[in-house]
Amino acid sequence: MALLSRKNTEYRMLNTSLSALSTRRSALSTQHSALSTRHSALGTQHSALSTRHSALGTRHSALGTQHSALSTRHSALGTQHSALGTQHSALGTRHSALGTRHSALSTRHSALSTQHSALGTQHSALSTQHSALSTQHSALGTQHSALSTQHSFLRPTNSE
Repeated sequence: MALLSRKNTEYRMLNTSLSALSTRRSALSTQHSALSTRHSALGTQHSALSTRHSALGTRHSALGTQHSALSTRHSALGTQHSALGTQHSALGTRHSALGTRHSALSTRHSALSTQHSALGTQHSALSTQHSALSTQHSALGTQHSALSTQHSFLRPTNSE
């Protein structure tokens, strides 16, 4: 009987151990199921992030291409700006030279205007003198005509 009691105790202990193992197995199975669900959710999230990463990579590539094109355009505009700066400088030099020439021509014009005014004054004086001389000439002509007529009357004729 002692043997049977011992075997019964061993059986109960084994049964308790099996029950504990079964409970633990069930808990581990639940944990495994939860981890599998979490793993699946993380896989889905990873897939979504990979798709987003791929889309961002494509956008990054497009922006890189756009940046390259804009850099090329910027460089071309820089060259154009430099050329326009050189042209502007040349036009500034030309403008300065034309300003100097304009100033010289203005000075010459002023001198010529003064000369023209003086010549106009001389012309006016000469015209006045000419008019006076014409009047004197006309008066002398009239005087001459009168003296010639008087001379004709006073001259002895051949018949006397």
